[in-house]
Amino acid sequence: MMTQNNNRNHIKKMLAISCAHVPFHDREVFAIIKQIIRDFRPDELHLLGDILDCFALSRFNKDLRRADEAKHELEIGAKLITELHNIKKDAKMFWYEGNHEFRLMTIQQEHPQLAEFYGGYLDILSLMKAKCDLPFPIKWISHTPLHWLIKDKFFITHGDPKLDGMSYSQHSSYGEKNSMDKMMTSGIYGHSHRIGRHCRNHEEIQGIGCTCELNLGYTPGRNWHHGFAIIYQKNSDWCRAQVYRIDDYAVPFNGFLYTPTGKEKL
Repeated sequence: MMTQNNNRNHIKKMLAISCAHVPFHDREVFAIIKQIIRDFRPDELHLLGDILDCFALSRFNKDLRRADEAKHELEIGAKLITELHNIKKDAKMFWYEGNHEFRLMTIQQEHPQLAEFYGGYLDILSLMKAKCDLPFPIKWISHTPLHWLIKDKFFITHGDPKLDGMSYSQHSSYGEKNSMDKMMTSGIYGHSHRIGRHCRNHEEIQGIGCTCELNLGYTPGRNWHHGFAIIYQKNSDWCRAQVYRIDDYAVPFNGFLYTPTGKEKL
């Protein structure tokens, strides 16, 4: 009976990141993220899409050598994901489909000459496992249907309007407000690369920012923010998220100030 009570009162701890856009991920941001995983010891890691940039799959990339570029991206991405996994090997890992990963669905139709490399795989994770060494389990979450931690109460998604119906704005918190108008529930998402929050009664929707370089060459001057989210869930009726902004490569978390080179007590 005591064990059952303990299970009922267990609070699951999760850490979520989004929009790394490998190979354009920010190494210093990930130096911080890795330290926090090591100290926080989450039960689950959630990768909220656009983990790979998939530029080689972009309709804007006309270079037919793109298969070599794609393999390079896959290898770097597999290495980064493996590093995150190895910090806490018993943490379950979830990878959500973003609009950049979704490019794999169309590239084989538009360029059949590349089909031999892409091999008919319909999601990036399956392609990565076929081309790289990725021996541990990762659960792939398609962009549809919307993924609920608690049905109709708390969702996690990438956040692309075309894929999962969220709203987007170039202004922080505008997208969260517009998404609340449609969703009327709580959740977190990425995609916009911005941190924002909108609360209404007991519900709140939050954008968790990005983990890529803030000034990518093909999208300069955007109002982007580095960040991550911590989620706590108790049973099937309570879930809360806290978003942390990594500003100028520093973030206060659990009584310490984390930087790429270490932490100091506050």
